[in-house]
Amino acid sequence: MLKQRKFVVPFTVLIVLLPLLQAMPALAFKPYTHNFTGDQAWLDVTSDGKVTIEGRDYAVDSRVVTALQNYRSYYNAGVVGPDGFPDLTYGQSIIHPENTGQWLSYIYTEAWKAQSDSYYTAAEKQQILAFTYGYLTHAAGDMWAHTLVNQFATGVFPAVSEVLTDVDKAEIAIRHIILEGYIGDATPGFDGNPDRGPAPSGDVSDDSTPGVSFDAPHRFIYRTLIDPNAATPSSDRGPIIGFFLGLRNTLAAEVSNDPQPLQDALDAYNDTKESFDDLADDCNFDGATDILHDLVACPLGLLELGFDVVVDSAEAFANLVTGALAALADEVYDAYLNAWIQDIDTGLQHWSELGLASTRALFDPQAYRNTQNDECQFEGAESSQNRINCENGVGQLDVILHEADPFINTYLLSMLGAPDFVGGLRELLQEFSADLAALGVPFNPIEEVLAEIKEFATEMLKDLIEEAYGIDVDQLKSFLTSPTHWLNVTSTTLTLPDVGSVTLDLFQPDDHEQLDAILGLTGDHHVPVTIPGIGASSRLTDDAEFSPVEFAAYRNVVTTAKLLLLSGAELNRVLGDLLAADGTIPGSNLVATYPAVDANGFATNIMIQPLTGSPWLKSIDSDHSWRTDGLPIFCDQGLGLRRVPGLDPTERPASLNGGTGQFPIWESCLLRPAFRGCTSTGRTARSSSPTWVICRRATRATRPRRSAA
Repeated sequence: MLKQRKFVVPFTVLIVLLPLLQAMPALAFKPYTHNFTGDQAWLDVTSDGKVTIEGRDYAVDSRVVTALQNYRSYYNAGVVGPDGFPDLTYGQSIIHPENTGQWLSYIYTEAWKAQSDSYYTAAEKQQILAFTYGYLTHAAGDMWAHTLVNQFATGVFPAVSEVLTDVDKAEIAIRHIILEGYIGDATPGFDGNPDRGPAPSGDVSDDSTPGVSFDAPHRFIYRTLIDPNAATPSSDRGPIIGFFLGLRNTLAAEVSNDPQPLQDALDAYNDTKESFDDLADDCNFDGATDILHDLVACPLGLLELGFDVVVDSAEAFANLVTGALAALADEVYDAYLNAWIQDIDTGLQHWSELGLASTRALFDPQAYRNTQNDECQFEGAESSQNRINCENGVGQLDVILHEADPFINTYLLSMLGAPDFVGGLRELLQEFSADLAALGVPFNPIEEVLAEIKEFATEMLKDLIEEAYGIDVDQLKSFLTSPTHWLNVTSTTLTLPDVGSVTLDLFQPDDHEQLDAILGLTGDHHVPVTIPGIGASSRLTDDAEFSPVEFAAYRNVVTTAKLLLLSGAELNRVLGDLLAADGTIPGSNLVATYPAVDANGFATNIMIQPLTGSPWLKSIDSDHSWRTDGLPIFCDQGLGLRRVPGLDPTERPASLNGGTGQFPIWESCLLRPAFRGCTSTGRTARSSSPTWVICRRATRATRPRRSAA
């Protein structure tokens, strides 16, 4: 008999691939806007090794400058940050919402440790620095952008589970999607016009947004963020990696003894079976003459095979063969499970390649155009209707699968237990189908061929998108692709899976105007369009772009992206120069807020260094993280609501406070004047030294709260 094994591992293919589609909802800036802001810091520092702030130049560590100059694509990937790496679900569920500062400090420290680690090549060390400073830049972007978007959306982006069951949370989520889409559409260079036209690289496409190159330091990401033994701020690796780690542990617990290599175990089984087949004529004990022959020949033949037993009947021989082959089959099964474990280990070591693939698919417009070209290259010239129809049919899922296909084929299928089908493995392992079925896998990796497994995953992915998002896919796409239209909508009807058809409040009549004022969009910057399924509406004109001068949140991000490149001494110089210039302090050399090195012995960084205790930044999903007490306006910590007068906030746990209250610049009575430039009306006011411009919303009418019923 074969071993009877019990497995209890809950699993669906959905947990592996579907989360890659969930990049859109929880972003404060769209990825293209993130990369656009990072570009400004990159262009500044790589031109001369310095960053310019308020007309003065400040030197950046030459190692950082060299890394950024040589490996821009790694910096770009870092700027995508936890929206892409190590993977979307890890970043969004673990790094984004809480203790972000601790994660930044950890990654920053590990990056500088890597500079003296012989494990990495000289090129990898530079790539790691470029990626890490990009990662800090992503946090700087969300820190400022969420403060703006959260106030218009009247809350922090909720968990998907809350969106499905709570009408108020669904409203907040949809406002986020629309607001972020509108700001993204207004980002210089972004093409929000769905019409086909010339695009970079000689393409013709409905998206002419410039491509963004991405690369990632995979070995560093594995050792720092994925390896279960890494000393990360949390042992949680997110739902996808966590699943595979759990599956690995379960498989390891079921493996007996010390398995031999799979091919060796399979060869031993096949060789023994072949030898038994050859010996069958000497062990059939059929006829008087044969019995005498077989009584001698059969034991001798078995002895040569290593079986020192007496066999005197065909039944005894059959029982021996069955038992021996069953034992060898168990060894094959153990070897297969052990190979599966090794495939999981190998896949996790390369896991950030999937993060890179999804990043390219979701955030690099050229990846979309490449998919269009590959899928439709045989449909005629770019101008032919067949080619146009084909390229118009390429969706986000197609791009993701196109970019992720190498990882899926090389690693993911094997991580899901698909065998390599060497020799007679597939046929042999059919005997273990019942054991494998107990794993809880929705398909049997032995019974299905690779193509069927992949097709199964893809079809399930398509079927469950609506369930994962909680709303109709077509309407979700409309929110993403037609933000101008929805910004003018006060309410809409939507079907939520757990609630049914509901009416959602979206925006107030003056929201669009106020947002345009903050973005610096003036004049006639909308054009009438007809939107399928909606009808007459409008979108931003092709030349409508937010003002880099007037858009306060953007200016804040760019300034912070430059400041985080500076060491403690240069940070003190910046602050001293600013405050001396406007007479707040008598001399620029009086500021000594930032020490030369941090608690870990590496250069101080503005995104991490607190006055005391842990890093000052807690959550980049929250808002007002720089504040004196760290309490954002939507939070109730038992001290009374902090709110904009007239705004009806959504309370949330104190665990989602944006900061710890230890940001040195805000907490210092001398340094706080560096934050300047907003009037009480929320409109940005120009000052002689607008290093940061905190832009608050103007008071708005209170939204009616729904009762608990």
